[in-house]
Amino acid sequence: MAEANNTALCLWLQALSASIAKDKYSAVAYFCRGTVRFKLKQYSDALSDFEATNEQLNDNVLIDYKQLNFKFKLCKCEVLYNMCVVVGEPSPLPPLL
Repeated sequence: MAEANNTALCLWLQALSASIAKDKYSAVAYFCRGTVRFKLKQYSDALSDFEATNEQLNDNVLIDYKQLNFKFKLCKCEVLYNMCVVVGEPSPLPPLL
């Protein structure tokens, strides 16, 4: 079961990477890819994606994707929370010092 889940996550990772390649300003794609990478224990890459998400948000507190017919709002607090979770996860991240 775990192997099937990893396979599905890898497929999601490929799809989200393709989406980002087509639209490098898609905050939601970076956010979702960061979440997938976190689940795959790719912590350094997940953190990079969450940082990219934060950059794409600019000074906005949230992005409402209703205009694109998505029932999704990306909130800056969720992005910052995920960044903290990734940094706090035991991982091969380099030391901060």
